[in-house]
Amino acid sequence: MKTKWTAIVLATVLVGCSNPGIVQTGPNAYLIARNSAAGAFANTAKLKAEVIREANDYAAKQGKVAEGISLKEVRPIVGGFPSCEYQFKLVGAGSSSENKPIQTKNIYLETGE
Repeated sequence: MKTKWTAIVLATVLVGCSNPGIVQTGPNAYLIARNSAAGAFANTAKLKAEVIREANDYAAKQGKVAEGISLKEVRPIVGGFPSCEYQFKLVGAGSSSENKPIQTKNIYLETGE
C-alpha cells in the first residue's frame, strides 16, 4: 500500500512540473512558459536560456527564426517556484521586422508577513 501512495505522489509531482510546451496565442504569436522546481536554488539564467533555446528549436524546425516579443521572469523572494514566460513570433530566416530589444519584466514576489 505504501508503494502505491509513493507512486501516486511521485506522478502528481511530475505532472505538476511538466513543461506544457509551446502554445500558439495568435496568428503569429507563441508562448512558452517554464517553472523551476529548485525554488530558491534555481538558476534563473539557465531557465531563461532553456526557454529561448526551445523557442529557437521550434522555429528552426519550420525554417524560421524566433523573434522575441516579451520575456517575463517571476522569482519569489520567499517560497514558491521561479518561472519564465517567453512570447515570440516566427519570421523568415535572415529577416527581422525591427532590431529593437524585446520587452523584459522581472517580478520579485514577497509575502505579506
